[in-house]
Amino acid sequence: MVEVRSEKLQRSESKIREDSKDLHISGEPGMGKSEFLCHLQRRLEPEYTIVEKVVRRQHNINSIARDILHSVRRKAPERDSKPNQVTNISAGIGPVSGGGTVDDRVRDIHKLEDLTTDWSGTPLIVCLDDIHKIADDEQTVCDFIGEAASVLGDQVHLITAGRITVSGISEVQQTHLGYFTVNQTRRFLQGESRSLSEETVRSVHSKVDGHPLYLDLLTASSESEEDFRLPEEKVYSTIEQRYIESLPLETEEFLRDIAPLPELDEKKVSNILEGKSQTEVSRSLRSLEQRVIVQEVNRTDEGDKLYKINEHFREFLVQKHPNSEDIHRSAFDYHVKKLREIFNEDSDEVWRLLLPHAFNVKHHLEGIYGEGNPEDYRQEIDRLGLKYPERAPVIIHTGLSLFNTEVISLFRAEQERFSDWLLEEAENEPVAELLAQLIELMLSQFDSEDSMGLSDVQVDASVDDLPMESEPFSDVDLTDEQVKHLRQSVIYTFSFFFEEEPYQSEEHRQHAIKSFDRYGISPEVLSEFKEQVEAVLLNSELGDQAGEIIEEYFESMETELEKAVMSSLDMYEMRSQTLKFGMDMFDSVHREAFLESGLIADIALDCGEALEQADNPAFSLLWYTLFLSYFRQHQGEADCFEELVDRFEEQLAERRSYQEGIENPIFSADNTEETVELESIKKD
Repeated sequence: MVEVRSEKLQRSESKIREDSKDLHISGEPGMGKSEFLCHLQRRLEPEYTIVEKVVRRQHNINSIARDILHSVRRKAPERDSKPNQVTNISAGIGPVSGGGTVDDRVRDIHKLEDLTTDWSGTPLIVCLDDIHKIADDEQTVCDFIGEAASVLGDQVHLITAGRITVSGISEVQQTHLGYFTVNQTRRFLQGESRSLSEETVRSVHSKVDGHPLYLDLLTASSESEEDFRLPEEKVYSTIEQRYIESLPLETEEFLRDIAPLPELDEKKVSNILEGKSQTEVSRSLRSLEQRVIVQEVNRTDEGDKLYKINEHFREFLVQKHPNSEDIHRSAFDYHVKKLREIFNEDSDEVWRLLLPHAFNVKHHLEGIYGEGNPEDYRQEIDRLGLKYPERAPVIIHTGLSLFNTEVISLFRAEQERFSDWLLEEAENEPVAELLAQLIELMLSQFDSEDSMGLSDVQVDASVDDLPMESEPFSDVDLTDEQVKHLRQSVIYTFSFFFEEEPYQSEEHRQHAIKSFDRYGISPEVLSEFKEQVEAVLLNSELGDQAGEIIEEYFESMETELEKAVMSSLDMYEMRSQTLKFGMDMFDSVHREAFLESGLIADIALDCGEALEQADNPAFSLLWYTLFLSYFRQHQGEADCFEELVDRFEEQLAERRSYQEGIENPIFSADNTEETVELESIKKD
C-alpha cells in the first residue's frame, strides 16, 4: 500500500512525536481518512502502543468513553492499572452469596484522566476512526474530542478521524484530506510496480478530479495502460461498473440480488435469498466490506452487524437487478414476519422494536407499487393470508408508521372486515355489534360532511341479552347499595343503544341522567362545562398550531426516510431520530399550543368553575387535582398555579363537609390531599 500523502504524514507524525500534540484527520467520504490513519500508525509503531476503535452508529459518548477506558486499562503497566474502587462489600457463608459494588459516581472520561496522568509504560496512542458517528450534532463531537484530549496524560495521545472539522481545541492539530494533487495521483497510480505514461496519469487525474476512492477502484479493476483510458462522460459510473464487473461472477450475482435492500444483515439476507445460509451471507458481506462495496453502519436489535451498499455503487447495482419487484416482495414478507414476532414477545418496548421493520415495510411497499397507498398495503397483507386477530396489531402499528395522516383511510377500509370478524368470534353478539358501531362512530368523526351522532348507534337487541353481573365492581370498596346503583346505571347506558321499544330509548336516557344527578352533577352543569370547553378551544389557535407542527413532523420523517435509503443512515438510526423528532414535536405542541398560549390554564380555571356549580364537589376537586399534578411539573411557567392551589383547598373543604353525611363515600377527601401532597407544593 503506497504512501501517497507523504508530506502530510511526515507533518502529522512530527506533531505527535516532537510537539506532543493530539491529532484529528478530517475529510469528506472517500478521501482516504482510514488509509491515512493506517499509514500513520505504521510510522509510529513500534515506539508507541496503539489502541484502535471504530465508532459505530450504536455507540454514544458514554459507551465510547467506557470502551477507551477499558482498552487503555488493559494496556497499562501493572503499577498504573487502576480498577474501579470497590465501595461496598457483602460477605457470604455457605449457600448465601456475597458480592461488592464499584464506584460509578465518577465519569469514565475522568477515570481515564486518573489512569493516564503518570503513565510509566510505552507511550500510548488511542485511535478513534469514524468519530463523526458518535453524535448527530457536530459541536457535541468536537466537545468530546476536546474533553478526551484534555484528560489524557503527556505520554498518551489521541488520534481521531471523521467527516467533521475541529477548531478552537488547543491540544488537537487538524490534518484535512482532500482530492489528490497531480503528483499524488501519479504516485498512487504508479504504485510499487506499475508504469504509466505522463499523458495517461494527467488524463486520469483530470477526469476523476483526483478523487482517492475512484482512483482506488480504477486501479483495482485495471491491468494494462489501456484499462486506464476513460470516456469523457459518466466517468464515475464507468469506474463503478468496471469495478463490479471485475469481481468474481458469484460475488457480482450476490451483489445484484441484494441491491434493492436498503440494509443488509445475515439473517435478513439468508431468509430472502433462496439457498444462502447465514454463514455464507456473513462471509460474503465481510468480503464486500473489505472491497469497500458495503459498509457496516450499525447493529440490529438482535446484535447482528448491519451493512449498507456504498452509495457510490447502489444506483448502478439496482439498475442491473433482473426483477427488483420479487425481492421487494420477499423483503416485505420478511419484515411483516418480524413485526408479528415482536407483537408476540409481550415486550414493553414494542413500538421501539417495530419501527425499523415498519420503515423497511414502507420502503419495500414503494418498491413494489411506486408510491404505495393503504389499498396496496391491504392487498399485500391479504396475499400473506393475514387474518384477525393477528391482523389487528399489524394494521394498527404499521399503519401509523407507514401512512401518517392517511392512516384513517386504512382503518376505514379495514372496518368492515374487522366488524365481520368481531361478529363471528364474539361470544355476545349484541356487545360485538355495539362495539362495531362505536368504532364506526369514532372513524366517522374524521369526516366533517358525513359524521355520525351518538343517536345513530342502535343495536337490534334487548338488554336481557347482555351478561350483566356485578363482578366488575367486586374489587372496589363499595357498599351493596352503591354496587346496585352503579350496575343499574350501566344497564341504563346500554339500554340507550338497544332497540327494544322505540319509546324506551328516551326513557333510558332520562334514567341515565337521573343517575348523574344522583351523584350531584346535573344536565345544566354538564352543559355549562361543555360550553366552557368549546369557548376556550374556539378562541385558541390550537388546531392551526398543532396541525402545522404535526405536518412539519411528517414531512421531516419522509425526508429522513429517503436519506436513510440513499445514504449511510440506517433504519435503526432513523428510529432514534424518529423518537427524538416525536419528543420534539410533543414538546413543541405542548409548550407553544398549551403552556405559552395559556390554553391549559384557561381550561383548568374556566371549566373548573363550571364544575364547582355541581351539588357534589367531588368533580371539581378531582378536576383541580388533575391540573395541579400537571402544573407541578411546570410551576415556574404557569401563572395560574397559586390560584389552582387556592381553588383545590376550597373544594377540599367542601368535599370534607359533603362526605360527612355519607356512610361509605366512594373516595375520601383525605386520600385526595395525600395524592396531591399539598404540603410539599406549598414548600416549593
